[in-house]
Amino acid sequence: MGRRVGAALAATDGIEFVCGLVRSSQLSADGCLTPLSDDVDQVISDCDVLFDFTDFDRTLELAAKCADGGRPLFVGTTVRSGDGLESLMKFAADIPIIYGPNISRGASVLFGVLETLAGRLGPGYDAKVIGVHHRRKKETPSGTSGEIARRIQAGRGDEAPPEIVSLLAGGAISNHEIIFGSHNDEIRISHNVTRPDIDPTVLRTACQWLTAKEPGFYGLPEVLADAEAL
Repeated sequence: MGRRVGAALAATDGIEFVCGLVRSSQLSADGCLTPLSDDVDQVISDCDVLFDFTDFDRTLELAAKCADGGRPLFVGTTVRSGDGLESLMKFAADIPIIYGPNISRGASVLFGVLETLAGRLGPGYDAKVIGVHHRRKKETPSGTSGEIARRIQAGRGDEAPPEIVSLLAGGAISNHEIIFGSHNDEIRISHNVTRPDIDPTVLRTACQWLTAKEPGFYGLPEVLADAEAL
């Protein structure tokens, strides 16, 4: 994922992709568009915005470094719990942070729509989330499933998020279905990634937002919606 994001950044007008931050054991630069480094402090010093696609324990370490260095942060890593999200939000007192667990434009728009829809439907509808991914996926539920559930929980004001069912099968990239069911009707919404391409306009918008905003915690759906309204 890091290489895919890096390639998209390198191909985006107005953005200079200066370095890839990796662990010491991953310093092989074969096929990379920029140098790789394991020096966290130096990389954060050299960049204007850090994009993180690692694991969440590493994300919190990087967020602390970014907060100390005054560097904005984009987090595309899966946040595994509400407590984890709260831990990340604390760093937003010092720097602007965008949380984007799925950086496709369609999924980002869907997150916001689901929050509104869940609130309008209310507790009379059961809500369920189904995520299907390739058999080698390391994290379940996915960040997308988790964000869908979080948005539904926020929209309904529930104490707990809805149930998530995660399935790993074959080569599925990222398929999600959301079910709202009442005693006499149901609504089914699906989002399927058909190509693993990354929309460079999403990354450019995120960079522009982060370099212009005051410290705070921002969701990618709200960032994109605000940018389109300008």
